[in-house]
Amino acid sequence: VVAWRTGQLPSWGRDGERGGAAVGGARGGRVYATAAGQRADVLLPDGTRVRLAPLSRLRLAADFGAPRRAVTLVGEAYFDVVHDTGRPFAVRVGRTEAVDLGTRFAVRGYADEGTVQVVVREGAVALGGVGRLGPGDVGRLSARGRPSVERGIDADSALGWLAGRLVFHDAPLAEVVRELRRWYDVEVAYDDPALGALPFTGALHEIPAPEAVELVAAALGLRPRADGARFVLERVAGRTPPPARSGAPPRA
Repeated sequence: VVAWRTGQLPSWGRDGERGGAAVGGARGGRVYATAAGQRADVLLPDGTRVRLAPLSRLRLAADFGAPRRAVTLVGEAYFDVVHDTGRPFAVRVGRTEAVDLGTRFAVRGYADEGTVQVVVREGAVALGGVGRLGPGDVGRLSARGRPSVERGIDADSALGWLAGRLVFHDAPLAEVVRELRRWYDVEVAYDDPALGALPFTGALHEIPAPEAVELVAAALGLRPRADGARFVLERVAGRTPPPARSGAPPRA
């Protein structure tokens, strides 16, 4: 396992070593997990390579490889699968399953989001409840089981997190704040719940946590205030856009 934190270089970590990704044996199979602000590269027994995003957990089935290669994911991970038609590779996430058909793909399924997302870079993936996805496809399955597919997306942009680059396109501030917590291990709040709906477009790439918070705040006309170990984003008269007039704003 190779583990590293946002803004740092990768380093080898032994099982249980401080700073390395958590590795352990659980009932039902081996488990790999990352903390907030941490990523990890994992080499599975079949040669498949996995990169775990922050606050993610991957569990291998106790019978991994016989007859199928099944893993369970909570969080986000990128898979470079060694294809084997005789032993399908399946990622169980949320209430569905993504089955490799010879490919490189990313799966996202955080417990606090509900929606499962699969981005295909190469090959094909069969996503339960959605169907077959090819290169440049993004398949999503909502918590209510509603499927959707985007075709022809820029996979490199969608998978920018593999290189530590977080890209946002009109993302609500509430969503951006969740990513800041995961990737930078920093607590961020805002003084008005309506601010959670403000749309942010931009990119964050391997910068210190305070700079990331300041960049987001500046783009939205907000003032970041240090409050102990956390930041609070505040309105600035004449700079902060007015709140949305309809819909319930998300909360931090």
